[in-house]
Amino acid sequence: MRSTLHRLGSAAAAIGLAAGLGVISTGSAQADVGPGWWTQNGSYQISSDWGTSANCLDNSSQYGLRMYPCNAPSYNNGYQKWKAINTDDVTDGAQLQSQAPGSNGCLDWSPQYGLRTYSCNWSSFINGYQNWEVWFRTDSSGGQEIVLKNGLPNSPSICLDNSQYGVRGYACNGASQDAFYQGWQLQEWN
Repeated sequence: MRSTLHRLGSAAAAIGLAAGLGVISTGSAQADVGPGWWTQNGSYQISSDWGTSANCLDNSSQYGLRMYPCNAPSYNNGYQKWKAINTDDVTDGAQLQSQAPGSNGCLDWSPQYGLRTYSCNWSSFINGYQNWEVWFRTDSSGGQEIVLKNGLPNSPSICLDNSQYGVRGYACNGASQDAFYQGWQLQEWN
């Protein structure tokens, strides 16, 4: 069973509105989500809002990190499955480990290496390289979208971005978000 994480609890909405984040409420959070957006050890499929077909964040030893059409075999075999191995309810961040065969890498971004999968480790999570925060924003058409922001402190805000340039970490900005380059769907599979 899957649940699409397009929900925002009233407490989180109040905090977001007070902070001027422009979030909108879409109902109450479901019990399986807990105080943060990520479920500890939950498995997720991450799909892009950009483009005409559904593409998912996909990782394999043969092709590396890329966007690829969402499909059940790729998810079931681990290429499009991302497990939240650590969560941070303060930042709504998660350390996302690829479940692809032969991979123990986590989604990682740094100024030196860009977006990649890299060995999962606690230090990279708490220092922000492997911490992915869920942000909600209202786009220019009035719709709500999920943005995944890297948790690296003391650097420009970097978001998970998918465009004609491929999947990458790119500066968070309204124009990219309005074009859906930085908009994502998170599907948790139980």
